[in-house]
This record gives sequence, structure tokens and C-alpha cells, in this order.
Amino acid sequence: MPKEMIVRVAVDVALPAIDRLYDYTVPNELRGEINRGVRVSVPFGRGNRREEGIILAVTDTSDYKKLKQIDSVLDRTPVLSEEMLKLAVHMRERLNCTFYAIVRSMLPAGLWFRREIRYALSVQPADEGPFMEPELRQLSAYFAEHPAPIPERKLRAVLGADCDVQALLRRGVLRRVEDFCPAASEKTDFVYFLTEMGASAMSGGTCTLKGPVRCEVLAFLAHTERAGLNEIEYYTGASRTTVVSLFKDGYLGREERRILRRPETDVYMGTPAVLNEEQKQVADGVSALLDAQTYAPALLFGVTGSGKTEVYIKLIDHALKKRRGVIVLVPEIALTPQMTARFYHDFGDEIAVMHSGLSVGERYDEWQRIRRGEVHVVVGTRSAVFAPVADLGMIIIDEEHEHTFRSENDPRYHARDVAKYRCREAGAVLLLGSATPSVDSAYAAKSGEYAYFELPHRAVPAGLPQVVVSDRRESYRAGYRGCLGMELTEMLAQTLDNHEQAILFLNRRGASRSLSCMACGHVPQCVNCSTALAYHRENGRLLCHQCGYSIRAPQECPACGSPYLEPVGFGTQALEEELHIRFPEARVLRMDSDTTSGRGAHMELLGTFAAGEADILIGTQMIAKGLNFPNVTLSAVVDADMSLYTGDFRSAERTFSLITQVAGRAGRAEKPGFAVIQTLSPQNDVIEAAANQDYWAFYENEIVLRKALNQPPFCRMVLLTLSSPLEDEARQAARRLAVRIRSLLGGPYADLDAQLLGPAEAPIYKLNNRYRYTLTLRCRDSRRQRAFLTGILLEFERDRANRAVTVYSDINL
Repeated sequence: MPKEMIVRVAVDVALPAIDRLYDYTVPNELRGEINRGVRVSVPFGRGNRREEGIILAVTDTSDYKKLKQIDSVLDRTPVLSEEMLKLAVHMRERLNCTFYAIVRSMLPAGLWFRREIRYALSVQPADEGPFMEPELRQLSAYFAEHPAPIPERKLRAVLGADCDVQALLRRGVLRRVEDFCPAASEKTDFVYFLTEMGASAMSGGTCTLKGPVRCEVLAFLAHTERAGLNEIEYYTGASRTTVVSLFKDGYLGREERRILRRPETDVYMGTPAVLNEEQKQVADGVSALLDAQTYAPALLFGVTGSGKTEVYIKLIDHALKKRRGVIVLVPEIALTPQMTARFYHDFGDEIAVMHSGLSVGERYDEWQRIRRGEVHVVVGTRSAVFAPVADLGMIIIDEEHEHTFRSENDPRYHARDVAKYRCREAGAVLLLGSATPSVDSAYAAKSGEYAYFELPHRAVPAGLPQVVVSDRRESYRAGYRGCLGMELTEMLAQTLDNHEQAILFLNRRGASRSLSCMACGHVPQCVNCSTALAYHRENGRLLCHQCGYSIRAPQECPACGSPYLEPVGFGTQALEEELHIRFPEARVLRMDSDTTSGRGAHMELLGTFAAGEADILIGTQMIAKGLNFPNVTLSAVVDADMSLYTGDFRSAERTFSLITQVAGRAGRAEKPGFAVIQTLSPQNDVIEAAANQDYWAFYENEIVLRKALNQPPFCRMVLLTLSSPLEDEARQAARRLAVRIRSLLGGPYADLDAQLLGPAEAPIYKLNNRYRYTLTLRCRDSRRQRAFLTGILLEFERDRANRAVTVYSDINL
């Protein structure tokens, strides 16, 4: 008698408190389909609700005597390889989230399953009276030909739209089946060809069939041999009905073929540049690391416009010659079209693209191409780090300092940390490229943990742009009360007179930060969040940028009835309006989340600007980095103070990076560039370092401050966020958790040498009707520290006093 097959399954459950491996037996008929990395449907909990799970181990023993059986196997082949399963376990240990949350983040949305209620014919209907006979006959005939359960919409198509589904269920004619349906599948169509019968009908070049259109179809296929339905319709004028009729009559045969849904991309119009000496040295140095076939992290510091992309292309070409795969990560969807256009030009169909701007079907097909080994270079945003590239040789993270590489939802991972693990396991090179590296990466390079390469000069004759610091206080005194200061207005006028282009950066969408009553000071607030409602002039509404709550802008103050409501601050809409007033002849494009929500909007706007059909491009952080337009000679940071005083320990780093990156958009070809920084704090050290475009001067000041305050990279910072719809519950839970952590750190875990700060209200205290408190833990990364944090969070979630409170952890914000 064969041994019993037992699988250990990670089940899609909502709470980390019950997230562990569950043992299930495998029915004999499913044994041939079982493998690690395959998803299955299993009964779970007391009600045996069907849940999705993934097999992590196959064995013949279990510590439990009474086991449930799996219901069905959902995948024909494993969706996660052994490498990716190990990565999932690694992330689960560190991120304090459920295992299945990690699995979902690794897979494109098209591979996710959705629950769907379907209906099947009961084996023994409870009532077969005369009233039910017509429906029974229809159902029996349909299910005899199509035995699989069907959704309600199909059921109504069979019986009629007005059929009483509930009555059929009560009588026992139908039974309800809960099924898992994939969100996407392969797109296919039929290719048609002549059968022997069809070829005989065309013998001698003369068609023996009646009807000129039918003969035209046979003649066309005799010439082309094979063609799809759309091609046949286009070239012959035949209808779909005619082609299907010829197939049914035996004149045509057909085969199913797969249609790849490929994302659109720009056409690269430039000419590949020849590497200069600095670029050659970097390419040769990183290539040597690649040839060693061992894990090698490296930092590439290159000023804006130094030609890092050219180096990336040389390195990718070298990796492909060594038969190694490459992943290239970019921080914004807006950067992907320019990058992929260049890569398609050099590498053709070796490229796959992965980002959230693609349709579900496109992402599904690109992922399948990667898994089948048809492509060896993947370009994409954060989630592309999970691409199943075979023989991984290198991961390149362009603009590695960007915060968009960190996920703000479970699992809260950083793409750089995932890339480190994958490269370490694969013996690959991790190349971090930036003109403004994160302080953590710069410190690792300085301390010898990373190899270091640099491109200190621009690859174009114009050199770095000349930076002008504009004091907004002086502009205000001179009568410039809007978004544009005195220097920026004058330089914009000069740029337009020279028929050149400008990029203006303002990291706030909408018309203004809020409305304020000039009589009583009232500011309309979001009912769901503790934030002011931003004013959007285009639609005349107040909008919460956190939860999406929206109301029509009032004509008078809701508090005192005064008609004097004035906008406070300014956003991209206000900037656009002022530009139209000051420069009525200028063609202005605005690029923010309001104008790029449609499919392909990023590519369309950037294409318009690249073609010279607009003079000024304004936008939020999606235009701040990586873009390369030869005719742009002026760039400006409209409000450099916006991110400088946020209270976050990384605010100085982010401000310096934004200013430097925006300045770097100008003068990237033959013409010299200029950059304007508008600020109320022209003497601030960060502003001065950015104006001088001196990253290492900024770094030396910042690293001294970080060390004095014991901040990363000198420690690990873990932010614990507690939230509840009940304000007092959130407050009391935060206090209990703080007391518990401090008692453990002062007792059995005193060796961790950790420090706890808080509890304190979160910067946005109320978010989407949940009150939030934070605790900050400063510690050293170690296995014991991770076990301590995991244990504390599990203990918190299992405490019934915390039923109304959720908690999550975020590492090194």
C-alpha cells in the first residue's frame, strides 16, 4: 500500500497570528499534479471554507493525526520556483506579514485568483414537477455538453434573463459551487488553412464552390497558406459567418494560436553614444565583477547627465554574452518609456516590461515570457524585482535613492533589500546608480561594503547647469505674489524667446493646499482624515489626497458664513494658470496624478513634450528625475522648502535629492542649462549644497548628524503603527504595547541594546476613519532582534484586548 502523501500549505489568511504551515492529505487522483510552488484550494477553519494556498513542502509524515484533504490543484506548473520560495521565506521572517501577502506581491495581478460563485446541475433534483420540466430539459442538455459549473450570467443566458435562480436552488435543481477563477489567461485566436477538401475545390486555380466571397477566401488561403480571422476579413471582405461556415463544411481547418499582448513603447530616435574614458572605466570595472560570478554590490555615483544609461547598456550587453539575465529597476512609470525605447533599440525582443501602468493581460503575458526564458532583460518599477529571470547575473537599480522603491502596503519591503538577497543567492552583481545616492548606500561604499565607481563629469559639452537661488521673500517685496518669483519669471521669458523648453517642478497637485476663511480662520477638513482638503480649481471641488473624499468648494465659510474664502499655498493647477496669464503664447503641459490617470497618459504627455509641441512642462515628482530632453535649458524647483521641514529624519536627504535631480534636467545636450531654486531659506545648508551640486559636501554634514543622533545607517529603525476606528482603543493599545516592550528590553532582551520612543500620534493622526499611534524602535539588526519583534507582534495580536486594533511594522523608513 503506497504511503500517504501529505503537503504543507501556506494558506491565504488575513492575520499573522494564525499564519503558519497547515498539513493536508492529497487524494490519489491529484498526486501527479502536486509540486512545491503550486497553488491549491483547501478547506480551512471550522466551517471548511475554501481558501487558496501554496504548497511549500511535500512529505509522508505529520504531527497531526486527523488531516483534511486538499480540494483541487489550481496550477498546472509551479508559479514560484525554488529560488522564489526561499526568497518568500526570507521576507516572511523579516517583514512581519502573512506569507501569502508576499506570494501575491511576487505574482502579477493576472495570476491572482478571484472567488466566483458558479452553478452546477444537482445529481438528484428535489422536484421534477411539470413546472420545472422546461428548465430541467434546457439545463440537462447544456450540462451534458458542458459539465463544468457556470457563473450566473451564463446560467441566465441558457435559461433566460428572468429565470429564478434562488427557486432552482431551493428545489435542488441547482447547487452552488464556490470556485477560484484566474484574473487573466492567455489570449488566443484561430489561424485557418485549407484542408484537402478545400485544396481540391481550388484545383487548377479555379474554385468549384458557389459564391464569389467563399471562393475569394479559398484563393487567399491558397496563396498565404495560413491566416487569422481578422486578416481574412480584411483582405477578402468575407464575414466571420462565412469563414466559420467554410470551416464547418470541411473546406477549412484551424489551429489555436497564442496572441502576445505587448506594451506599447516609444521609438528611440537618437543615435547610440560612444563611451568616453570615464564610462569605459566604469563599464570595465563592473564587468569584471560580473565575470567573477560572485555576489558583488556596487555603487555608481554619476552626476546628472553623466551617461549612466550608456554604461547600463554596455553592462547588459556583456551580461547577455555571458548568458546571464538582468533586471533594471526604475523609480517611476514615467521613466519606463524612455528607458525601454532605448533598450528595445539595442536588444529587441530580449526586453520585457513590468509595471502597474500595463493592463492585467499585458503584465500576465510579459511574466509568462520571462518564466519561459524567452527574454533575459526585464525593465520595470519596484515589483519587477520579483521577475522570474533565469540565470540572474545583475540587478541594476537606477535612481536608487528614490522612496518609491519602498512598498507602503503589506508586505512593506524595499526593492533594494530584495535585490540584495536575490543577487547574494544567485552570485550576481547589484549595481546601485544615482547622482544623489541614499546616505545608507553612500556610507556602505565609503566603508568598503560596496564597490565604488563614479562618473564625476557630464557626458555632454554643456556641463552642469548654472544654479540660481531665488529668495522668495525678495520676490514678494518686489510684487511677485504668485508661484513665479522675479528671477524665474525673467529666465522663463528668456527661454521662450530662444525657442527653448523649460521644466518646472512643484510637488503638490491641485490649485492650493487648502481654503481658509479670512474672517474666522476656518479651514475645511476631511471627515475621514485629520488633514485639510486641497482645493482643485478645475472642477471646483475640495479633495482629500489621502482617502479621496471630495465635496464641492463652498461659496461661504461653513463656520461663520463669511464669503471671504481664500486659497492657501499653491499647487500645479495654480502654477499652470499663472503661466497662462504671464505667458499667454506659451504651450504648457501639466503632468501629475490628475492628468496621468488614463492608460498611456505618461507616454502621450512625454511624447508631446519631446516632439517640441509644448514649451513648458510642469509636474510633481514624476518629472523630477531621469528624463532627458535635449532642448530643455531651464529647470526650476518652484517651492524648495516643501519637503525640508517635514520632521522626518530623511527630509534633508530627500530635499537635496529632489533639487539636484530637477536641476539636472537642464542642459543635457549642446546648449548650456540653468536651474532656479525658489526658497524662503537660501542660507540653509541643504539648499546651499544642492545649489553647488556637491553631493559629498552634503553627505559629510548629514552623516555626522546621523551618527550623533544614532540614526540609520548606524542603527536599524522600526516604526510600529497602531490604528483603530476607536480613538481611545488605539491610545490604550499603544500604551500597553510600549509598556510591554520596555519591560522586555529591560529584562530578558536587555542584550539587544535597543531604545523605544513613543507612543506618539502619527503625523496624519486620523486616516480613513482610523486613529493612529506610532512607536519607534532603534536597534541593531540580528536574528534575535527579529525574533523579539515577531514575538511581540504575535502576542499583541493574540491579546483579546486588542481586537479592535491593528498593528504593522515598517523597517528603516
